[in-house]
Amino acid sequence: MNITLKTAFACLLSAYSITASAIVSNVETITFDSAIDGETSHLFDGDGDGVADVIFSTMDPFGFNTAGPGPNQLYISEPGLEGTTGLTPDLRVDFLQGAVGSIGFGFATTDPMTGVAQVFDQAHNQIGSQVFAGEYFDLTTEETVDFPGFNSDNIPNEEIPFGEGSTSGFPEGRVEIPFADAAAYVIIDFNSEFGGGRYIIDNFTYEAAGTDTLTLFEGADPNFPKLPDPFDSENPEFQFELETLEDGLGTLFPIFVDPIIAVGYEYSVSGSTVTSVLIPQILPNGDGDFTIVIDGISYTLTAGVIFDILTETGNANGVSSFKILDIDTTEALDPADALAFNTGLTFLNAGTVNVTQTPITVNTSANNVPEPGTLLLILLGLLGVGSAKKYRWQ
Repeated sequence: MNITLKTAFACLLSAYSITASAIVSNVETITFDSAIDGETSHLFDGDGDGVADVIFSTMDPFGFNTAGPGPNQLYISEPGLEGTTGLTPDLRVDFLQGAVGSIGFGFATTDPMTGVAQVFDQAHNQIGSQVFAGEYFDLTTEETVDFPGFNSDNIPNEEIPFGEGSTSGFPEGRVEIPFADAAAYVIIDFNSEFGGGRYIIDNFTYEAAGTDTLTLFEGADPNFPKLPDPFDSENPEFQFELETLEDGLGTLFPIFVDPIIAVGYEYSVSGSTVTSVLIPQILPNGDGDFTIVIDGISYTLTAGVIFDILTETGNANGVSSFKILDIDTTEALDPADALAFNTGLTFLNAGTVNVTQTPITVNTSANNVPEPGTLLLILLGLLGVGSAKKYRWQ
């Protein structure tokens, strides 16, 4: 090979290497190191711009855990994202800027079971799927083995030690799903034959399709909420028309809208009914006790405690209107603070939900009248989720 050809070939290899490196560098691996026990939606911000890129959601009111099978696993390196197998689906993953190429994740389950992962585009067309099942692995050779302590005929086998760290402690595996078009979300469902089954996933990989949020997910990020019509001081009322998705935006994870705050609010809803209300945390100056008024009856609403309308009022159909009162004027919430007053609502069903919110104000001295601020109205709409029990990996 002459010098010219060698040089051209070397340049070609160099260009290929650079291109390949660029492609690999775009693939994100989510390790769930920042996941918090009890959260029902885990947000991943891969580029650190303060905007969520991926949202993992569950309908389990107990939320996710981060620990499960322990260290003796090949595809799980805790923390991971752990949850119940008793729902349909068990887990939904939304790519707010889309995903291309393929997605992958490691998983483990408390007992042998199958699962299915389905990939959908923004128009809700299925563009990829895979049925999978957990196996046991030799942690040194990474080859599959029979059930630890037994062979395929369920006869004790001393050559396959149990619980000594040489094999997987629980069934596990790795799922890789390729697809041709841009993906919007993935639905994952585990099929346990036993009640109280659990799963955990880890090292979730994907490649973002771009930097712009898909139309399907407008309002999914609290930094870019949906805005109401312009505020009119003569008619202080905020109106939103929202599309809540079955097992998705507005039903599994929040839609954020951005009205102006006051010392109380009157809410009215059409298209569905409200089944629970949550003020997630105490306000900055310490106010955590409020009053919720439903059908003329006042109830205590405490920050951090879900107000279940069925349990507290006996109304199984939800309500179309209510008031939240007694927001302390000394809070003086900053109108520029996008996280000034979070309110979480769940709805009876999915579909188009219209929410009208009228602020309740008070006339006090100029120093005590709260400035117009920001309320993030979190529309969750959990669909018929029963009480789930915690399960320990044993």
